[in-house]
Amino acid sequence: MALDATVGGANANSYVTLAVAQQYFDDRLYTDAWDTATEETQQSALIMACRWIEQETFVGSPATSTQALAWPRYSVEKKNGGYYLSTEIPALLQQAQCDLALALLSDSSLTETGDMSGFDSMQLGSLAVTLRTNAAGIMPVSIKTLLADVLAAGAHGIRVFRG
Repeated sequence: MALDATVGGANANSYVTLAVAQQYFDDRLYTDAWDTATEETQQSALIMACRWIEQETFVGSPATSTQALAWPRYSVEKKNGGYYLSTEIPALLQQAQCDLALALLSDSSLTETGDMSGFDSMQLGSLAVTLRTNAAGIMPVSIKTLLADVLAAGAHGIRVFRG
């Protein structure tokens, strides 16, 4: 699938172009997973990161009824005052997508499925459990923190599962 970062586009599947992502990673440390990936894999990582971000609930309302992605939006206040334009993608959203794409390239366990995907180790005698820092299917805290100002639930909401 081709990367489409058309702002408000009906077929958009990314908030950043490959060129914008590369520019972001040029100024960032520890980007080996991005740097060594093929262009096709980089695009896939960006699309997958965008899909994951799209599962979040954002404040405000979509700018149009025909846009494929949640952004751009109306009535979203900026942290330091004013409002995002209904024609812009916030830099924090683009940064979050890039960072999540890098995390996906760096740690395949983020997308693992299965009942034990959230654990690094487990022991039965005297019950010793080691949880993964980033369990599969749970967005890394650093990404949620970046998005905190535009998420309806904020960055510190947690999911509780009952067994």
